[in-house]
Amino acid sequence: MARSISDISLMMAGCIGNDERDPMANPCNPSAFLNIEPADLKQVRVGWTEDFGGVAPLDNGIRDCFRTVITALSDTFKSLDRNDPNFSDARNCFWTLRCVNYLASHMERYEKHRDILSQNIIANVEAGMKMSLLDVSKAEVQWRKIYQDFEVIFKDIDLLIVPGNATPAFRIDEGIPHEINGKKMENYMDASLIRSALTLTGHPVVAIPCGYDHIGLPFGLQLVGKRRGDLELLKIAMALESTFSHTANLKRAIPDLEKL
Repeated sequence: MARSISDISLMMAGCIGNDERDPMANPCNPSAFLNIEPADLKQVRVGWTEDFGGVAPLDNGIRDCFRTVITALSDTFKSLDRNDPNFSDARNCFWTLRCVNYLASHMERYEKHRDILSQNIIANVEAGMKMSLLDVSKAEVQWRKIYQDFEVIFKDIDLLIVPGNATPAFRIDEGIPHEINGKKMENYMDASLIRSALTLTGHPVVAIPCGYDHIGLPFGLQLVGKRRGDLELLKIAMALESTFSHTANLKRAIPDLEKL
């Protein structure tokens, strides 16, 4: 969404606000996002996870890059410890709730314009049509537990660091990876579980660049903040952005436009 945390903060100041038409909205202060200052990282308690304890597929090269970054950050925070959230049900929970949303949003398009729809939309709608109320109720129970367990984790940390993506960047014309580490993905969503599972928590997440991966492509991290802690998360991200800019192997990847 932006090239810097300062720009994201400026965007947030113009985007957020309370609105009675939205049941998920809450009172907030948009002006608080203007001219934010970086957090003191020595006061930040941090957890990290590679793949949610083996739940999310993760390319082995990306895993090694992530471990290198975590090692480089070992003296950066007040504390830095491995912390794998219990996301064992996240994949099925997310897929079911996603399909419910697609049925609500795209059923009429599917019925009238199936011939011109994306195959991903068709797959989601048709998968949803095969689900039962029992499947949906089970997903709702799983969702509640995922949320509650995640809140327990954040009693002891202020930030969770997660790999930015499961694989190196891929070509648009090749589409989302169909396999990771030689294992075939069941559907297009599995390769993005390292990101999509976090949406079930309701916590703010910001992705920031962090050097290059093992094949020389831009690498990044996901920073997960406390529930409704968007402002505090951006302050931490701003401090890390500055830290990375002064660390040779962690500087933001800048494309050589002439070569492109």
